[in-house]
Amino acid sequence: MGIHTNKEEAKFWRQIRTPIKRLGRVSRVESHDTAIGIPDVNLCSGGIDYWIELKVAGPSGDIEIRPSQKMWHKRQRMAGGTAFVLIKATTKDQTVYLLSSDINLGDHIKDHWDRSFIWYNEIEWNTFEGALRYEKEQRQAEVDQSIAHAQSVRGHH
Repeated sequence: MGIHTNKEEAKFWRQIRTPIKRLGRVSRVESHDTAIGIPDVNLCSGGIDYWIELKVAGPSGDIEIRPSQKMWHKRQRMAGGTAFVLIKATTKDQTVYLLSSDINLGDHIKDHWDRSFIWYNEIEWNTFEGALRYEKEQRQAEVDQSIAHAQSVRGHH
C-alpha cells in the first residue's frame, strides 16, 4: 500500500521542528494515552491554538488516518474548532500540503489536495502561519453565522 510509518513522520517533525517553533509555543504530543486521536502538534501563536496532524504520503499519495484521528477531528469541528493535516509527499520536489480538517478525512484525502495550501521543496513559514489564521477565521465566521441563525430561529418561536 505504500503508507509511511511513524519513523517517516518523526523525520518530518525533525525537519519542521525548529522553524515552526519560531511561530509561537509548540508542543509535540508524543503520547496518545492522554486523548486518543489527538493531533501530533499543538501550536499557539498570537493567542490562537492550532492542532496539526503530521502525515507522510506514500508514493501513490495515500496516507493513513486512523478512525480515532477522524473522530477527534470531527469532534473538533463540531465544537467549532479547527485542526489541520500537514502532509509531506514523497515526490522528488518534496511537496507539502496543508489541509484544514473541515474536509472529510476519508481514505482518499489526496482527492482534496486541490483545496490545500501547497509548498514545493520548503515551507514558507510566514505563508504557513497566514494559512492557519485564514482557515481559523473562516471557521469562526461559520460558527458565528450558525449562532446568529439559531438565535434568529429561537426569536421567531
